[in-house]
Amino acid sequence: MGRQRHSPLSDAERFPLLTEVGRKRLQSLREHPHAPRYNHPCGEQLNSAGLEKVFAFEKELETALRGWHFGDKPMWVEEFTAKCLAEVPFYRQRGGAADDFFALPALTRQDLAREPWAFVPDGQTLEEMVVYDTSGASGNPMLVLSHPATSASYLPALRWVLAKFGITLRRGDGVSVALVAAHRRTFTYATISSYLEEAGFVKISLHPDEWRTPQDRVTFLDDCAPQIITGDPLAFMALAELPLKHKPEALISSASTLLPGLKAVLEKHFSCPVIDVYSMNESRFIAYNTGEKWEIAPHDLFIEILDKSGQPCAPGVRGEIALTGGRNPF
Repeated sequence: MGRQRHSPLSDAERFPLLTEVGRKRLQSLREHPHAPRYNHPCGEQLNSAGLEKVFAFEKELETALRGWHFGDKPMWVEEFTAKCLAEVPFYRQRGGAADDFFALPALTRQDLAREPWAFVPDGQTLEEMVVYDTSGASGNPMLVLSHPATSASYLPALRWVLAKFGITLRRGDGVSVALVAAHRRTFTYATISSYLEEAGFVKISLHPDEWRTPQDRVTFLDDCAPQIITGDPLAFMALAELPLKHKPEALISSASTLLPGLKAVLEKHFSCPVIDVYSMNESRFIAYNTGEKWEIAPHDLFIEILDKSGQPCAPGVRGEIALTGGRNPF
């Protein structure tokens, strides 16, 4: 059988909540005379029901209890585990009991990569499924099945973390976030966020080959004036070499280790805090560095440190980070 061809999504499908204001902002980013050569059409595919879920998550971030004692687990974990054992093929095949949580074997990233469909609960509708093709920091490619509301929930988590540093993520005005990379090949696009009242979001690469002229990088970023710039340490090193007039309110570093020396250099250069975060496509936001220690950001992740046999490590002992929970219905 031949491969079935699918027509590209329209803007109405990519942006179900698009208004005239949002349309004009999106058009201005796409048609900016100094924009990069965008290579990936992107849209949040978030409808009204999905947006309600994002705002509900934001409210829970502000009010939910956090934390647990070593050897214990949050109250919600047992119910969540019982649901997985009953409704998710991968866990159902393995067996076990929700009330004996610590006896259940941990899975690996390779399990997710090998058969992502086995983690979709029975009865979960596939109509709103989105698929991310990612290699993560490990360089091992995999497909991550997700939901538009799950993806959009990154922003309230980011907003929550920024508030800890006295910064309010802007809504409904200009470009709120620019994600910068320094790769020769990566997805680049312009989009808007319904959660941020149709503020702009751009992903760009600073590699000169991605632009009509190298100077366009500076002109575009100065014109867009993103409030927050996210990226990895290598991208920020490249960003610091550009003669930008615009100064962001914060840099959000992820994907690889941010060393203290570079953090200090970047903070001096950009005159703003540089916040180190830990995040994955599989789980989205996990934790952030306060400057003194790492703090877990979301309330709906149970995080353990496990030894090679899959048992919890004693406090202070190095091991593998294991996650339970999250808000991805797939």
